[in-house]
Amino acid sequence: GKNAVAVPVVLLEQFIASNPVVRQLLAEADCLGMREFILRKVQEQAAAKEAKRAKVLFDEDKERELLELGWDNQAGNEGGSTHAMPARPPTGPAVGEDKAVTPVGQSVVARATPVPGEQISMTNYVLAEYVCDFGNVIKGQQVQKEFRVTNVGFSQISFELPKSLKTAIINAGFVMEPDKVARLPGAPDFEAVDFDIIFNSTRAGVVPGPIDLLVPLAVRSGPQVNIYLRANVVVPDILVSSDPNTLRFGSVFCGHCRTISIQLKNHKEIPASWSFGQAIITEGGAPKPNDEFTVIPARGALMPGETCNVEIVFHPKVARTYNVKIPLKVAQNPTRKVMRIAAQSENLTLRFSPSMLELEPLLPFVSETEARVTVINDSDRHLEFFSSDFDDQYKTEEETLRDVDAIYHDDKITYQDVALLPLRVPGSSLQAEVLRAFETVETARAAEGAAAAKEEAREARRAAA
Repeated sequence: GKNAVAVPVVLLEQFIASNPVVRQLLAEADCLGMREFILRKVQEQAAAKEAKRAKVLFDEDKERELLELGWDNQAGNEGGSTHAMPARPPTGPAVGEDKAVTPVGQSVVARATPVPGEQISMTNYVLAEYVCDFGNVIKGQQVQKEFRVTNVGFSQISFELPKSLKTAIINAGFVMEPDKVARLPGAPDFEAVDFDIIFNSTRAGVVPGPIDLLVPLAVRSGPQVNIYLRANVVVPDILVSSDPNTLRFGSVFCGHCRTISIQLKNHKEIPASWSFGQAIITEGGAPKPNDEFTVIPARGALMPGETCNVEIVFHPKVARTYNVKIPLKVAQNPTRKVMRIAAQSENLTLRFSPSMLELEPLLPFVSETEARVTVINDSDRHLEFFSSDFDDQYKTEEETLRDVDAIYHDDKITYQDVALLPLRVPGSSLQAEVLRAFETVETARAAEGAAAAKEEAREARRAAA
């Protein structure tokens, strides 16, 4: 076995920057593009001059008449006549233009030659375009990128950013250094200069949204190179599916709970971390924390386009009216969201008639006395009531609930001594979840008892021996 050698991963930008052959090929490609631009301009100049030249259309009848006059004048000249043939208007190329005669059997090659005294303007020619993309930038951050400019030509180059362009770059939130380059050598050393671009999204003129800024580098006596500075300024945010002003729980009995589910969605292009604070209730003009509202989960993070469901649990302990605010904070977002909640709680009450019992006086251990009381259920729910001092079933169930720890969920609500169980039908036994958990506890206890009995029997045998 030979040891495997890990091949380092080289990015395309690094390969191009470090390979002189690739840089030379790119330079040759730029030269070909510039040559095509110059040839196209020469052809356009030639076509413009040709369009301005005066031309005479060919007239067959007029030409025949001139030919006849020419023969007559030639005959008259031989006889001594003084009549002259009228001048023919020129056709074809204009006077003063160069004429090329091509021998028979050879092909004709058209060459576009520049007009003497006129130069080709390179102001509208762009040699190459590059993009420096900062991607998504959170409002308030400052990021930096670097790039290198290499002279792959054969002569020195110089360029400088105009003052107006530097002002526009700064107003857009960018800082570009250096802002000018003087006499950067080309072949054979192919010198390079490093540029640093800083984008500061905290600048007053930078607002959320895409930024696309063109920075033309006008090389002296050379073509123009365009650099596009791009960034997308984003503020992390979360959309709540329910309108915070209309989240209403209605009326909930004390000892019960009600859950409302909402959905959070990250509609921005960057991840967002969110967290809910503790519920705040205003009493007597002063805000106070309230532990009767719980958000599950209380915090999390969402990728772009991702959603999650959040449960808001209302578990009242006292009968009252609630107007609560639950703050929602999104990391790196200065705007605080507030979820407003309206709820009400009430007790399941019984009315006794008479409200106070008066028993007749009697001697101790001699006789008994009794009195009747009427219990009235004024609510719209079926109720089961019992005496916590005398009801044996109640005492047994309380012992069972104390022995079962699996039904208590510390992560569900803000206090640990409450189990979230289905509502119990009046007259029925404990919930099935409690009975299953208690059965597990009883099985474990029985196993421990059996193991202890075996150990005692073993010890007894050893003692007898």
